Order: sequence, then structure tokens, then C-alpha cells
Amino acid sequence: MLSSFGHQFLNYIGELAVLNQLIKSGSFQLLSCEKKLPNGKSIDFLFENKIKSMKVLVEVVNIHINSNKVEDHPSKIRAFFETKLGKKIDSKKEGLDQGVNFHLIPVIWGGTAALKIYDDFFKNNSLGIPLVYEPMAYLTYSDDKGYYEHYFTPISKLFK
Repeated sequence: MLSSFGHQFLNYIGELAVLNQLIKSGSFQLLSCEKKLPNGKSIDFLFENKIKSMKVLVEVVNIHINSNKVEDHPSKIRAFFETKLGKKIDSKKEGLDQGVNFHLIPVIWGGTAALKIYDDFFKNNSLGIPLVYEPMAYLTYSDDKGYYEHYFTPISKLFK
């Protein structure tokens, strides 16, 4: 974090937060980080799924949104995510056999108003892209007594 300037340090936090959520679930055991693929690229995590006794590759994609450009229209939201996530999948799979799959977990970073737009979208919609999960997001609630609640959760559960 200390060597990264700007908001890029959030990428490390996003990866660690996803890692924490998966381990906390009790269903996954971390086997390795930055697992090399046959095409020379790497995937963030290799897990053992304890329930299914199988290995699972997980890639975290951090999406830093420009809150001023977020459009509150379902087809535009869907197109934004399909384009952004499709590019990530294509980039990682370039030069791989069809049998190599990974799970993609997006993490959205942005302002409260923009996150609310995506929260509303994902309450009623899914992307329907195989092995791509609902985006995660981080939000802090506070009150006037200095009490803070931190949430890192699927975006459709971010706002109460």
C-alpha cells in the first residue's frame, strides 16, 4: 500500500477483502497466491473447495468507477460490466486451452451515489456471465456519536 500512489492501493485491499470473505466462509482453504497459468499470466488465488474437494482459481478485478459517468439505466449498466469483465476474462484466457476456467469476483470502488445505482441494479438483475459473481463493494456507515460500521459485501446487500 505504501508504494502505490493514488487510489491503486485499493486494489490490494480489494484482493485481501475477497480473500478474507472466502476464507471466513469456511468453505475454502488458500493454496497459493498469484498462481501461474500455462500462458504465463497469473490468477490471484488458488483455493481448495473443502465441500466439493476440488481446486478453484479466483481472480479479483477491481473496478474504479468515475461517479460522474455512472448512468442509471439497466442496459447501460449491463453493457458497462459485460465490456469491462469480458476484457478481463479474454486477457487472462488468451492462449489457454478451453478447459482452464477461473472464477471472477469484481470489486467496485466509487462514491456512495454511484454505488447505490449499482446496488439497485443488482437487487433485480444478474449479469449471467458464467463464473462471474455479483460485484462486491465497501461502504462505511457512521453516526454522530463516532460509531462506524464497515461493510464489504455483495453490492445488492450494501444499502439497507
